[in-house]
Amino acid sequence: MSTSSIRPVPASTELLFSFSRNGRQIECELRDFGQRGVEVQFFSDRELFYGLRLATHALALDWAEAERRGWGWLTEEEAAAANDLRLALA
Repeated sequence: MSTSSIRPVPASTELLFSFSRNGRQIECELRDFGQRGVEVQFFSDRELFYGLRLATHALALDWAEAERRGWGWLTEEEAAAANDLRLALA
């Protein structure tokens, strides 16, 4: 077997965010492959549904946050703050 076909193992994995949406568990992880870059992976109920590898941790973090906002997904803290604001304005 050629060593080029072996998938590299990430040096570290970081859970960036996790929340429930429409009965599904959504998670985003950053997987650091060192000089090979940092991969952003989105999971729905523990199944990978898309991802992208970027050159640096900062680029991966920015892209993951932009994707989260683009989908309209709120973190638990953002959802709680939005709920508090709704209650205050009611």
